[in-house]
Amino acid sequence: MEVDTSTLMIDLVNFVTAALFLHNVLSRQNLNDFALLFNAYAWDTYRVPACLFSLRTLRTLAFKGCTLRLPSQFEGFNNVVVLKLLSVTIMDETFENLFLTMDTAPERLDIDFDRLTYIELFANFKDLKEIVVVLCLCRSSPASENFEYYGNYWATLLCKEDVLHGLRTLSLSRFTGGRHEVAFTEFVLFSTMVLETLTIKWKKGCAKKSHVVEKIKQFKRSSSKANVRFSSQA
Repeated sequence: MEVDTSTLMIDLVNFVTAALFLHNVLSRQNLNDFALLFNAYAWDTYRVPACLFSLRTLRTLAFKGCTLRLPSQFEGFNNVVVLKLLSVTIMDETFENLFLTMDTAPERLDIDFDRLTYIELFANFKDLKEIVVVLCLCRSSPASENFEYYGNYWATLLCKEDVLHGLRTLSLSRFTGGRHEVAFTEFVLFSTMVLETLTIKWKKGCAKKSHVVEKIKQFKRSSSKANVRFSSQA
């Protein structure tokens, strides 16, 4: 029988790390600020030990590149006023309970970005949840004039949503000419009344497709000033 020593070593390191972490955290019951930051692009994310959720004095808490799962006996972070989550794996019920048990959390986040004029998004429009987030952001940004989108898909009909009425410039990066991307381009040209410039940047290594260019040029435009530009690099 062969034993993968590298795997055993990784498991041992993880066990020792978790044990040391447990000891250090529990020995500091008056901890106010805590940040646990890992590589956001790691294949195997670090699972936050349950002992951390027993600290009641925390006021600032930050997580990056890890997995959160609340223990059944979790009573809440009553004193937390700043919570930062970046590239964190978290279950829906965990996210909900995390905020419901925070006495300092607002009941509802009522935020309007009424002065925001530039938006840059990395999104997958094949994911309905991400589309909802984009819609909420656009609705809350009535003054947005510049919109830059990085992605590959457009799969949801948004023609009933008046969210881009003030858009003047739009940049689509990593464009491949796919069906969803072309449909999104058509939607923008048809829906934006004051659009001035639509820049399409082809994905690096992707050959420019003349038939896609011609098709886009034929799309109906609501704005008489709309100008479509194609770039060979993105």
